[in-house]
Amino acid sequence: MDAIRTIITLVVSLAAAIFVVVRGTNKNVINGNGNKKHRFIEDAKSKGNVVTAKQIKSTYIPGDMNSTLDSNRYPSYRVTYEYTIDGINYQKKLTFQSPASAIIDYPLDVEVYYDPKAPAKGITIYDAGSKVQSAGCLLTGLMGVGTFLLVAVLLTFILGG
Repeated sequence: MDAIRTIITLVVSLAAAIFVVVRGTNKNVINGNGNKKHRFIEDAKSKGNVVTAKQIKSTYIPGDMNSTLDSNRYPSYRVTYEYTIDGINYQKKLTFQSPASAIIDYPLDVEVYYDPKAPAKGITIYDAGSKVQSAGCLLTGLMGVGTFLLVAVLLTFILGG
């Protein structure tokens, strides 16, 4: 009887954890629904509020290997892009960094998604990118582990283990 309780506890806990991880991955990472900037980009795209910005300046920033912050440790490029909406020029500054290799790759043109009421506050896919997705993956994984442990403890208590 104890073996059956243990198997039920493990199966139900694992199923709950898998559900949480799949749902969280779909919501936060794949669809980007967990990110306000992703939603803004999709909305701007659907309304045609997108323009191409051209690189006008790039500045190499050497890294400081003694820094405790990853954002300062590795070399990067600060790139300025310019875009025009209704005859008015706006600038967008982005930082690109590649700690995995010596080559720092950045695009010459970027798509800027904007609100017609505030075109100077346009955003790019790089503004809504991987740091948010990495945080979403970590949080989703932690929620899966937490769900597994919580369900296992509750079932052990309920089933009298």
